[in-house]
Amino acid sequence: MKIKQVRLKNFGSFYGEHTIDYTSKNGNNGFAFFGPEGRGKTTLVSSIIWCLYGSVEASNVFEGKYKTMKRPVIDADLMSSPSRSWYPPLLNDKAWGDGDYSMQVRINFEHKGKLYSLLRDAKKDKNNPKKDEHMSTKLHLSIDGVAVSTALVQHEIEEVIPHDVSKFFFFEGDKVDKYASLLFGEESNIMVKEEVERVLGLPALDRSQEDFTKMAEQSAKAISRQKRKNTIFEKYKDEWEIADSNVTAALEDLKITEENLRGTEEKREEIELKLSAEKSAEDLVRRKKEVVAKIKSIEESQEDAYEERRKILSGNIWMALIQPAIDRVSEDLQDLREKKKAKEKEAYKIEGKIEYNKSLLERESVECEVCGNETGAIESGQRESIKQELLDLESKFKSAMEDAEKMGDPDKSLDSLSKFRNSIDLDSLNSLEAGLGSKEVDRVTANFRLKEIEKEMQGHDVDIVKKLANQRKYCIETAAVQKQHIRNLKGELNYWDGEKSRIESMLPDEKDKPQVQQEMKTKQTYEWLAKCFSSAMEEFRQEARVSVEEYSSKAFLSIIEEPNKYSGISINDNWDIVVIDSKGDPQITINPGHKQVIAISILDGLRKTSKLQFPTFFDNPGANISNKTLDRMVKHFWEDQTNQVVMLSHGGGLKRGETIRNYGRELAKAWSLSYDESGTQSKIEEIDFRDEVET
Repeated sequence: MKIKQVRLKNFGSFYGEHTIDYTSKNGNNGFAFFGPEGRGKTTLVSSIIWCLYGSVEASNVFEGKYKTMKRPVIDADLMSSPSRSWYPPLLNDKAWGDGDYSMQVRINFEHKGKLYSLLRDAKKDKNNPKKDEHMSTKLHLSIDGVAVSTALVQHEIEEVIPHDVSKFFFFEGDKVDKYASLLFGEESNIMVKEEVERVLGLPALDRSQEDFTKMAEQSAKAISRQKRKNTIFEKYKDEWEIADSNVTAALEDLKITEENLRGTEEKREEIELKLSAEKSAEDLVRRKKEVVAKIKSIEESQEDAYEERRKILSGNIWMALIQPAIDRVSEDLQDLREKKKAKEKEAYKIEGKIEYNKSLLERESVECEVCGNETGAIESGQRESIKQELLDLESKFKSAMEDAEKMGDPDKSLDSLSKFRNSIDLDSLNSLEAGLGSKEVDRVTANFRLKEIEKEMQGHDVDIVKKLANQRKYCIETAAVQKQHIRNLKGELNYWDGEKSRIESMLPDEKDKPQVQQEMKTKQTYEWLAKCFSSAMEEFRQEARVSVEEYSSKAFLSIIEEPNKYSGISINDNWDIVVIDSKGDPQITINPGHKQVIAISILDGLRKTSKLQFPTFFDNPGANISNKTLDRMVKHFWEDQTNQVVMLSHGGGLKRGETIRNYGRELAKAWSLSYDESGTQSKIEEIDFRDEVET
């Protein structure tokens, strides 16, 4: 895409009509805007975003926090306030004061050899409009002079440059921390991967894989139709038709419910946008969105875990279920076996003492032939003591043996239990159960946080916030009911599909029929293609990652000061980004300026890998980086003439005369922005390069 012309009417600080001509006579694709802060450079970028997508978000520090909110077209309270705490509405304030409530932006551009003319036009819907609800916005698009249906206009724009991808081409230098945060902040790398894969076009591959899967399902249905032509089917026809009609009804109900759910979610998002415009509630809305996203992620992972659990338990379910009980009984039996052994050992010790005492009692006196003395005989008093001890020992031995006998035969019981033991997938099942418990705790905790936020939102005194909060609550409750109904319908659909499959399994396979053979081959082919697409997607991801890594490293080394200290940027499969020094070792990046340069380099790598031909806008490119780094960055982007590159510099960034003298050969045009004689409205003047060179 190359922009040819942009025309504004009453947009932002531009009162009346203004035209910026981007046509290039020398074939260059570099453009520049110069002017003090507040003269309308950011407004020019915002006008293009609004024309393409119908909304503009603004970010700034508000109430001590960095926030992003949608800017309204018109807001009487903000326009009449002498001290604004936020960005003004998009409609020019002088036009609003004059009672002129029309605002337009037209972009004429070339894309893939065709000429596009896009107009977004906002007009009042009622006299003395006060807010966006009192305005209507219309969208017009023609391609090579042929008008496009209004319903298809936004789709055509998304085909040129998807809204989600546009953030990689509209770059605010003074808010570069947004991009650095995306790459180095607290956000999950899953989100980074999604953003990256979106700009690289991977969702299109996902859709292609789904198409092949659906084609395989169609072939499976054709095989089913052939099988049902067999006369045996008459026996099961009524039963099959009941199942089939229930499948059809469930599918229709599912489609309607999913459409209703989308409508409910769209309504909720609309309410959220209105709530975000309320300064007192915006922070709560942001926190709520974060918690809702976390709950959704937890619930999705729970569903996956439950599905895996179902698969594990779908076989010998009773065997798997009794494993914990078998383990507990086995542990008890093993403990009992040890206790029995200990008791028997105790009895054997007692038995040994008994035998010893008996031997003492049985010992007789022996007279020595030499001295005549008697030895070995036990005195009568000692003999009585041994007899008494012997009685006690025999009693203890009997008691110990009885205790051991009462413990039964643990070894035999353990052998009997062993045939009921089934360790297949038991570890996986135990791991899943533990994970599900942990996820449930996380879900309950997140829901508790969500309820606290919702309660706080409802506690605001502003009537409009209360009304919107109640509407939002109704949408959430409705969506919950609809989601549950969808889950029920999917369960019902699976059941009746299973009934159809069960009936069809009793029919001859009809493999000898040519039609069936053809459909089976087709089905196998589509299944193979779907599988190949899955492998191809992963291969594409790897190739894209390597490409982004290479382009980003080149950009980083051409922009960063002292490039000899580094060898480039490394990106792993999870999109963790590390700078590699000249020795090949990773460096921990803590310098904000370095992070910003890395972010710019990654964005450049994404742009070039994506092959998207779309203009890149750098609003205040000199923010937060040194003049030397800025000079290297400008050179890197302007020397690459692949796409249009527009630099919009404030007074502290690129210097007008110096820039044109140094980079005039890469520039197509440049403009200066200033105020008109009123001192409040912006005006644009094209710069004559010859005057700058002579100066």
